[in-house]
Amino acid sequence: MLNEVLLPIDKESVLSISLSWRISHVFLLWQFDKSGVHTVQNGYLVASSISLEASASNSRASSKWWNTLWSLHLPPKIRIFVWRACLNVLPSMEMWWKKKVVESPCCQRHGKESETSIHALFGCKEATIF
Repeated sequence: MLNEVLLPIDKESVLSISLSWRISHVFLLWQFDKSGVHTVQNGYLVASSISLEASASNSRASSKWWNTLWSLHLPPKIRIFVWRACLNVLPSMEMWWKKKVVESPCCQRHGKESETSIHALFGCKEATIF
């Protein structure tokens, strides 16, 4: 089998490795728990903490952005519209698709990409004509 996978020089190197005759008990330790045992709960807690760290690093920049948006001298309707567009909660094909109302999230005008709020407002040439 080594002949099929490795070059001759690599095969010689692999075969020159001496193997231990002692039986070794190999086991894995989960570093995020004192007992070293992985559980679903431990995995969830680690994933949650990673997610929180990532969102915390962006929170200052996004907080400044949102504060700027809310301090603009615009009618409340416009500020709320921009806020909803940024959160992608305006009615769009993608939103309806996620709620299983429609079969495809694709743009109805050209069908090339998913119709998000941002796509409908800025990315779709056919929609921005209006």
